[in-house]
Amino acid sequence: MMMGMNTYRLRGAAALFALTLACTCAGAATLAGRLTYPGESVPAMTVVARDAAGENVFAVHTTRGQSSYRMAVRPGAYIVFAVPDAATDSRLRGAYTAYSVCAHDRARVQAGRCHTGPLVVVKVAEGDTRTGIDIDDWNLSEEIAATLRWPAGKAAVTPAMTTLPRYDAFPATAAASAEWPAPNYDSAPPAARPFRTRLEAAVTNGPYFAGTVAVARWGCGNGCENWALIDRATGTVTMPERPLQPLDYDLPCEHELLEFRPDSRLLLVHQVESDHVVTHALVWQNETHGLRQVAQIVTPVVEFCARRR
Repeated sequence: MMMGMNTYRLRGAAALFALTLACTCAGAATLAGRLTYPGESVPAMTVVARDAAGENVFAVHTTRGQSSYRMAVRPGAYIVFAVPDAATDSRLRGAYTAYSVCAHDRARVQAGRCHTGPLVVVKVAEGDTRTGIDIDDWNLSEEIAATLRWPAGKAAVTPAMTTLPRYDAFPATAAASAEWPAPNYDSAPPAARPFRTRLEAAVTNGPYFAGTVAVARWGCGNGCENWALIDRATGTVTMPERPLQPLDYDLPCEHELLEFRPDSRLLLVHQVESDHVVTHALVWQNETHGLRQVAQIVTPVVEFCARRR
């Protein structure tokens, strides 16, 4: 996606910026793991996390050759599986099972002691990041594979997408004001309160996105930073939650961690995950004074760098 001339591109010690992550912008958790496939290469596929009742269904689309995935979910208990985009057998499924747990022990795998087994339920609490949820069991019984339907239940909260949304799809509706209220420290996250100078400077000087949202940041050590957003219309302060807090300066190709425009409610956050870049597309919600994730796109580093030159 081409960036407009007024797009803010922030990295290193450049300027002040921040965000908050959620499926509903609060209480998010993360699932991540390796991807394998019983063939010469890993095809494009959809990785799905679904709770037992089918009330919460999350998905992220992966590209051909991608060897890992990462997705944001609500706290809960999930089975995790993958559906190839194109396969000779449309019923083919891979999943995180008892085999996947056993396969974490290389000696047991080499000794032939790991066998396909039942699906494993993955439990995540608010703010948790569960790694090692590998999709590497492609020998499921027909009975188990038949239960892994996609789409299933309700629509995925994290849509399967391969292209980034456009800024103009989420226009800002800024209200002009001669004076803005000071940041509301009484309701601000405790971690933001010690950085009043940063927050107040952002309200006064920007940068801004979504018309009235000021973006602040402060360092948290060597090569990382913490974030906060201030709604200038109300003074509401919000902070990002894990895994987007804090962010590290490890983005390739001299590109920015975060991109946004003052005339749009869309905010993009880029993170490196192994040999891929994970882009979180989030939209500011005036009603909740926070961000809602609308897409999560995983791109190989080489493709990410080539696309954004």
